[in-house]
This record gives sequence, structure tokens and C-alpha cells, in this order.
Amino acid sequence: MSRTTLWRVLAVGAMVVAGPSPSSAQLAPGPASRAQAAAVLSGGVPAPYPCLTPRLETPLVAPAPAALRRAVLALREDPILEGERRWRSARGTLYRYALGRSFDAIPPADRDANGAPDLLESLEATLAGAGQWLASKLGIPSPQPREVVLADLGPEIQGYTIAAPEPAAGFRIVLNAQLPAGELRHGAVHQLAHIAVSGVRADWAEALATWSEISWYGLEAGSAATAVRARLARLREGLMADDLRLAAGNALWLVFFEETYGAENLPWLAKALRGSEPVREILERAVQQASGQTLAEAFRDFHLWCVLTGPYDDGRHFPFASLLPEPNFASTVRGLPELSVQSEPAVGSWGATQIRLDPQLQDLNETGLTVLFEGDMQASWAADLLLVYEDRTLQRVALELGEDARGQATVPAGRLQEVLLLVRNLAPPEFGPRRYSWSAFVEPGFPFRLASFEARPLGAGEGVLLEWETLQERDLLGFNIVRYRDEGGGMPVRVNPVWIPAVGDESPMAYTYLDADAEPGVRYTYRLEGITQRGLTSSSDPVRVFVPER
Repeated sequence: MSRTTLWRVLAVGAMVVAGPSPSSAQLAPGPASRAQAAAVLSGGVPAPYPCLTPRLETPLVAPAPAALRRAVLALREDPILEGERRWRSARGTLYRYALGRSFDAIPPADRDANGAPDLLESLEATLAGAGQWLASKLGIPSPQPREVVLADLGPEIQGYTIAAPEPAAGFRIVLNAQLPAGELRHGAVHQLAHIAVSGVRADWAEALATWSEISWYGLEAGSAATAVRARLARLREGLMADDLRLAAGNALWLVFFEETYGAENLPWLAKALRGSEPVREILERAVQQASGQTLAEAFRDFHLWCVLTGPYDDGRHFPFASLLPEPNFASTVRGLPELSVQSEPAVGSWGATQIRLDPQLQDLNETGLTVLFEGDMQASWAADLLLVYEDRTLQRVALELGEDARGQATVPAGRLQEVLLLVRNLAPPEFGPRRYSWSAFVEPGFPFRLASFEARPLGAGEGVLLEWETLQERDLLGFNIVRYRDEGGGMPVRVNPVWIPAVGDESPMAYTYLDADAEPGVRYTYRLEGITQRGLTSSSDPVRVFVPER
């Protein structure tokens, strides 16, 4: 019989023996009953709450299930280990552990033969280093647990932290003795952070603890990586969602906040999260104090960071973006036109989502892509288009929305590989999740449609005359003329020193421009580049010319 199967048998047996209303003392002694209490508190196996600290710190609301109340009482009790041993570190932390055949046993290796298992010395070094680092990051005294207990907590559980009833008595960290050494060290940093941010509301204390784990170790496989991926997959449920399953993943916001506004702003944020203000107001003040921006502006950037992951990583946002999966798209559309009327999942307060549009057009020159958005008017919406070009460069375009929560944008489709529609709901939580509609279609002749485009050499040393005629112009600011040498390579050169103003509309308009710098004896390729009012560009098909030497 495997150890996990044996644990399940013993756990069920412990609950049967305990009867319907056992006291905490009845549950506390045995490792099987302790693991069963952890499983009840975590929400099941596999555990959605690998860290039990926020569950233990959150007051139970009557009428709480009896099993949940018993589990909380059991885990708050002083753990009893079979064959318990003790080791006190030089810093004064008491380590309680077991060896041998105990369920709570840890590896006995003691390579320096000093009486302390190597695992304990490794944990002590981790806690000492992480404590100093946390103190410098958060502007607090270095946190230190009163004692660390290694006990069997059953499958998937990382551990928890308990504060003594008397504040002066300090904190006890309980770590799962069955975890591999690497995961134990991760758990130790996570639980030490809970001591450092003691007093912060439970959900954001979990976010801060996960941020500490990620910042100290990087985003490796384990509970922190799982939490971050779950948060990205459920970004639409909102940054302020009252769900402990998402709390740990809000470490992403803290990574973004530190990377964007600087680590010196973290102490104020951590302190403010100890207060009773609504989280939205705390985050608003933190962003304003750090940058002068609004929270809506910061959340717009945060949403972009959460989209530029996996294959979309551009190396300039989350330092671990390449380790994350691609964004979780509400819809992926191939081919246009397309219409969606409130068919995607609703977006919660301060939640975000994205739609992927792949035009799949053969010829995108002189063609535009129009996206229309309409949100439920009982919410407060914001939206952008993220343009992804063939060379994987990115450009973000704001989609301006009116008071009726409607808006549209047309962008040149030339060189586009795909377009992501980024949607955010900035309404207060009391409005609840809301739905939206969108449509996308091809716009021929945007931002201009050419009747002709020609390049004619004027003779040796006299340059090349460029002539073009437009059939229509829309949202066009002006033109650039871009020249390439056909032989020998070289970078493209903009011929005109300032853009050539566009003066046409729906009727034909003719233009001429002399490229006096064209060299004799050289073959050139020219393209006409239209510039829209948004600063976007659209290129014509090329024309080629040879400049004779005489």
C-alpha cells in the first residue's frame, strides 16, 4: 500500500473514530487527523489552497460547517509529532521534527555530523537570507519565526503560519515534511513573508507571500507558478475578486507594480493594505503616489503585461513571461467579417479579457481592419487594439469609447499578422460581471486607394520623379516615400525630410515629388507610405526604376 493511499485510509478512519463533534484535542495528536484537517481546510485534493495561512486567518462566518470549524481548531493546536526531536538555531529559532519511521519524518542526512539534519540547516539559511531581503524590500524589521515545525500535512499542502495568542510569543511556521527539499525552501520563504506582512488582509497577504516566493526564487514549477497561471487564465474575474483561489496569483500585480514604479513604493503599499479601506482605493493611491497615473491607466498597462506572455513575450515586461502560457483568449477568430453579441464570458469588476482576430487576407495593402465594440452600459469599459505585425513587433491603439460604451477603430491591415482586442471592466464590484459585443470587418481602400504610382528617371544627375494619384483618402495625415537599393542591400531611406500633406478625400487627387538624391547607375525600389491620424502606416505595392548614368 502506497504512503498516499495509507494516509487516506487513516484519515477516513480518524474521522470515523472522532464522531460527529470531536474537540480540537481529539484531532490534533495523530498525523492522519492533522492531514485530514489540512485537506478539509484546503478545499480538497488536489488542493486549491496549498498555503493554509489565509484560511486560518479568515474568521469563520456562522453557520460554518462543523468539519471546517474542527479543522481550523485542529491546525491551530500545538502539533504533536511522533518521536519528536528539537534543534535550536544560532538565531534562536526552534526546529521541531521527527526521524525514522514516523509519518512526520524528514531525511536524516547530517553530513557535518553536528547533530542537526542538513535539511534544517538549509531551511535556517534560507529563512535568515530571505528575512533580511524582506526587511530591505518592505522597510520592516527582519521577520523571524519563534519555531518551525515539520509535520505531515498530506498531499499538495505547502504549509501555514500561526501567530501565538500573545503577540510577544511570536509565530509558528508549520511546513509539510513530505515535500521535496526545494519545495520546502519555497514554502519557508512564503510563510516567512506571511510573518513579515502580518496584519495585511488575508487575500493580499497571500499575494504578497507569493510575490516574495517568486522574487526570491524566480518563477519555477510549484505552487507559485500554478497560482500565477490560474490568475492569468481567470483575469476576467477581476483584480479585486473575493476568491482565495485567485489571491495568490495577484502577486502578478505586485511584480508589475515593483517593475514599473520601483521597489521603493512597496513599503507604503504593504502598510496601506493593513488598513480597512477598499482595496481599489488603496491601489489607486499607491499608483498616484508612485507615478501620478490613475489606477485605470496602470491597469491598462498591467493588462498588456498579462497578454505579452509565452509566444507573445517581447522581453520587456514580466521577467518570467517566457515561462508562462500564451494568453487565455475569450475567442479566436480566423477570417473576417465576424460578429459576437454578448457571447463571450462576462467580465467582472477590474477584470480583463482578450479576443484574437486573424484576418487571413491575401493582399493587405490599401486595406484596413475595423473593430467595433459595445459594452453593457451598467459597467465602465476600456478597450485597446494590440496590433501584431509579421515581424512580431507590437503597437497598441486605444479604442475610444463614448458615454454609450460604444466605439470603433480602423487600422491599416498591411503587414498585420493578427489583432488582439483587449477589454477591461472598471466598474465597482457592486455592478457585478457584465457582457459586451464586438464586430470586425475588412475596410477596402483604407487609408488610401491608389489609381497609379510611378517612378520616372529624369536623366543623369537629375533624380527620379515620383507621381501618384489617389482615388480616395480616409483618416490620412500625409505620405512618406521610402527608397531601397536593389543591389547591395542597405536600410530603407525616407526620401522626404518631412511628411507630404494629404489633401484628398473621396475624390481623386494627384501628387508629385522629386527625389533629387537618387544616384545614377543604381536600381531602386520605391514604396509610398500613408500615415494615419493615429500615426499608423500603410504601404503601397512597390515600383522599381533604374537611374541611367547618362
